[in-house]
Amino acid sequence: MGRHHLRLGALLTAGAMLLVACGGSTSPTSSGSKTPETVKLGQATVAGKKKQVLTNDSGRTLYYLTGSTAANLECTGSCAQIWPPLLLKAGQPAAPKGITGLAVATTKDGRMVLFRGHPLFLFAQDTGAGMAKGDGIEKAAGQVWHVVTTSLKAATGGSTSPNSTGSGSGYNY
Repeated sequence: MGRHHLRLGALLTAGAMLLVACGGSTSPTSSGSKTPETVKLGQATVAGKKKQVLTNDSGRTLYYLTGSTAANLECTGSCAQIWPPLLLKAGQPAAPKGITGLAVATTKDGRMVLFRGHPLFLFAQDTGAGMAKGDGIEKAAGQVWHVVTTSLKAATGGSTSPNSTGSGSGYNY
């Protein structure tokens, strides 16, 4: 009977530790419940070097396209099949402490998450955490995909209200 109590105690302790560990990756909402972070900090290998990047909640690297803003969305249609936008079903985007500048813009694809005015995307060929295969890919002349880092400056040339049609639908390597 003594061994049974020790095992039960060990299981309860492990369960409590798991609950505490899991609770650290969420942020409180106004209702007091917990909401998973929309954007997290992660590591990815970019041009052969480890970099701290922003990721989605599954750890996949996030990207932005130079020249693309919510007001001038440059990746829709077939482009969005290769570069799926980071969408949020409801509420406001959440991030770890110290990450500011997240917003949401309603587009024809849904509620797109923005970071400092830049629409956020995933790359279909990044199949797991730590991958950054899309960094440096050119979409069109002067438009290049880059990983999102915390040092990304605010987008210029548009508001956070997207147009209803978007302006680009192609995708070129």
